[in-house]
Amino acid sequence: MEEHASASPRGPRPARLLRSPSPITVKAFWPDGGPKTVQWSRISHTIRGLIGPERLWSDWWHDSTGACARDYWVAETVEGERFWLFATHDGAGPDAGRASWFLHGFF
Repeated sequence: MEEHASASPRGPRPARLLRSPSPITVKAFWPDGGPKTVQWSRISHTIRGLIGPERLWSDWWHDSTGACARDYWVAETVEGERFWLFATHDGAGPDAGRASWFLHGFF
């Protein structure tokens, strides 16, 4: 997957959002902190390409855990699936090993 500059200040948006973000488990990370292997719904997905992160603030959601920022990634798997993933945190940045990760949509 190639990274392309967007004409707008925000990154690409998925064609389909989940009704509510689905928790995922990140099994491995790239050196920059992006997810490399994720598990969703008992299926493991290996990420071959990433765009991101794009930091979004809690202007449009309410998180009961108190997270005020999400770092979103566009992730493409080795099978060619494209997911919109995010990690929640307090705004300072996620601690990759302890961040809560979610799948939010599909491209």
